[in-house]
Amino acid sequence: MICSGCFIWFIKSKRIGLLILSLVYIFAVTVIYTIFQIYFPGWVLHHFHAFWVHSLHSRVLLFLLLIPLIIYLFSKVDVNIPHLRKEISRNEQLVKSFLYLIIFASFFILTFKPSPEPANRHILFYDNGYLDWRLPDHNNYGAKNGGMFGMLPVYLEAKDYHIIHDSAISKENLLETDILVVVNLLQDFSEKEKLLIWDFVDKGGSLFVLGDHTGFKKIREPTNDLLEPFNIGLNFDCAIPFVESWRNSMKFFPHFITSSVNSNYVSNIFIGASLTI
Repeated sequence: MICSGCFIWFIKSKRIGLLILSLVYIFAVTVIYTIFQIYFPGWVLHHFHAFWVHSLHSRVLLFLLLIPLIIYLFSKVDVNIPHLRKEISRNEQLVKSFLYLIIFASFFILTFKPSPEPANRHILFYDNGYLDWRLPDHNNYGAKNGGMFGMLPVYLEAKDYHIIHDSAISKENLLETDILVVVNLLQDFSEKEKLLIWDFVDKGGSLFVLGDHTGFKKIREPTNDLLEPFNIGLNFDCAIPFVESWRNSMKFFPHFITSSVNSNYVSNIFIGASLTI
């Protein structure tokens, strides 16, 4: 909308009409974009597997939908504005071309999203012996007998990630790491370990923390101690649904990630909690 306003500022006549037209067009594009997000991502994911195709669910599609508005407003732009005439009289065509290039580039930058193919391939799971890495097997049945975190490395390795498990945090293992994963800490890291982790993040490493809100001396307090420099913390609270699994009480933002989530049961979100940020 800001870019459209820039175009309209350079148009001599019918500015109000063009502004209204731009608003109506952008509203229509938003509706089309939202409909696509809700109804078509599943179909795209089922029929195509290239990362560049998947990116159409996001800002590339938005850019394509905005192109007609850009071209139309281009055709209406006139740089022969009196208070700018002295500066551009000799190089009018050059200035006009440069103006088009800048505004077109701004549209593209604001709507472009790079391929979602991950660049950070090395993941270190901090594992001090208390996490359940069992895998499901045919000898143990029931919802609680299939392990808890065991399938996560399997899924990640299927996506070509390199997985490492280590019971210690050291400068050496962090040098080979892109993403450090910490799950349900049961005790505080030492000062040396925390400094190593914080330095790792300062230098561009990613820290992914999972934690439960109900523990105190275990999980919540150690997790908050680790996250203190980042101003993030687990709160001791619960959001309990009035109806089972938040039925008719939860909405998912239109996105590829949620395109196949057609039931709250699929999300497995039953009791919620909040973060201090």
